[in-house]
Amino acid sequence: MIELAIIPFLLIIDQCFKYKSEKDWSQKSIALLNGNITLSRVYNEGAILGFLKNRKKLLYALNVIALLLAIYIFIDETINNGNNFTRLGLSLILSGAFSNVLDRFRKGKVVDYIAFKTKKRVYYNFGDFYIFSGTIMIIINLFKFTTV
Repeated sequence: MIELAIIPFLLIIDQCFKYKSEKDWSQKSIALLNGNITLSRVYNEGAILGFLKNRKKLLYALNVIALLLAIYIFIDETINNGNNFTRLGLSLILSGAFSNVLDRFRKGKVVDYIAFKTKKRVYYNFGDFYIFSGTIMIIINLFKFTTV
């Protein structure tokens, strides 16, 4: 079951980039592709865009609830021989969620390290991309197998 093996692999990749950003990018930024992508270390004490940063207990509780729910759904999909595409999407979500929750509980904040050139520079980490990609996969799969 490749979906299960993906989780620690992607978690380690994200954690390595977070470590690298804290070690080497804390005092400088690295511009890539003519400044369209920036690598730098930024801490996020809240959820997306700093949401709930002043409500730490609620944020921690929501993180744990979301993680436990994703684990439950993954186990249910696995036991009931659910769709491989859904399990892969859940694996991506779990990889990103584990990585970000690990940061939050170890450091009290999540390490972000990549931004794209937009009006407002928002930083992300690979865990965020895993969660987003997994969610899109599950939504696509829901529409694919839902009859109207």
